[in-house]
Amino acid sequence: MGVALVRDGDRECVAVLRLALNAAAWHLEPSADRDDFVRKLWSRHPDIVVIDADRDDGEDFVVTASDAHSIVVAVTQDHSDQRSINLLDLGADAVFIKPIAPDLMRARLEAKIRSLHRLLPVAADCYVLENLTVDLREPSVQVSGHPLHLSATEHRLIHALAANAGRILSHDQLLREAWGEEYEGNHDLVRTFVSSLRRRLKDAGFDHELIHTERSLGYWVVRPPVAAVVRPRVAQEDAESTRVAVREQRERLRAGMYRLQGSVEKLQQSAYKTANRDAPPAPESPVTK
Repeated sequence: MGVALVRDGDRECVAVLRLALNAAAWHLEPSADRDDFVRKLWSRHPDIVVIDADRDDGEDFVVTASDAHSIVVAVTQDHSDQRSINLLDLGADAVFIKPIAPDLMRARLEAKIRSLHRLLPVAADCYVLENLTVDLREPSVQVSGHPLHLSATEHRLIHALAANAGRILSHDQLLREAWGEEYEGNHDLVRTFVSSLRRRLKDAGFDHELIHTERSLGYWVVRPPVAAVVRPRVAQEDAESTRVAVREQRERLRAGMYRLQGSVEKLQQSAYKTANRDAPPAPESPVTK
C-alpha cells in the first residue's frame, strides 16, 4: 500500500484521487494548510505528493515538496508546454493535465513509483527513518550513527516491525517472530517489550513515534520514504546519491526534450525550404516585363 499526500484545495482533484487510490488500496492523506502539509510531508514520508499548481501558492508547494524523498506530481489545467516545463523546473517529477480519469491517474502514479524503484541501486536491506537505521540482515540498530545496544529479543522485535513497515502485525505474529510459537497468547509480554523499546529509542535520541498501536489489533511502524531504501552503514550517503541520481535523470530528460524540439524545428525548416525550392516560379507581373 502506498501513501499519497494531497494539498486539499481542488475538490475535483481530491475526488478523483480518492476514486483512483481507494481502488488501488492506497492511503490518501489530505492536508488542510501549509503547516499541516509540511508536517505530514516530513512525518508520513508519502510516496507521492500531489499538488494543485493552479492555486495561488501552488508553485511554492511544488518547491517545498521537491526537497522531500517523494515523487512530486503537479496538476494543472494549462495545456501549454511552457507551463509543464516551468513546473518541472520548479521540482515536479510529473505534470498531469486536468481533467484526468481516476484509472489513468492511478496507473500513472504507480508507473512513477516503479520508475523510482528502478533508479534505486539495491533492494531493501535496511530500514532508515530520520536518524534511525535498522539493519534487516543482521542484529544492528543505530541512532545518529551510534549503536543502540538491545537484547536479542528486542532486536528480533524491531526487525520484525521494520521488515513489515506499514503493515499491522498482531500480538501473536510478533510473539512468533521474537519469542517462538510456544509464546502465542502472551500479549502482555509484547506490550512490555514494546514499551521498553519505545523508551530506549527515545533515550538514544530518536524523537519520533516509531511504533504505533492499533487497539485490539497489534503494532506497526511508519513506512520509510521510497528513496531511503538503501544499503546499511552508508544510508545517508546513498539516500543523498539517490536524490542526485533522480535529479540528474530529470535534467537528462529535460535536455533530451530540448534537443528533440530543436531537431523538429530544423526538420520543419528543411521541409519548408525543400517545398519552396521545388515549387514552380511565380509568374512575372506585367509591370516588370
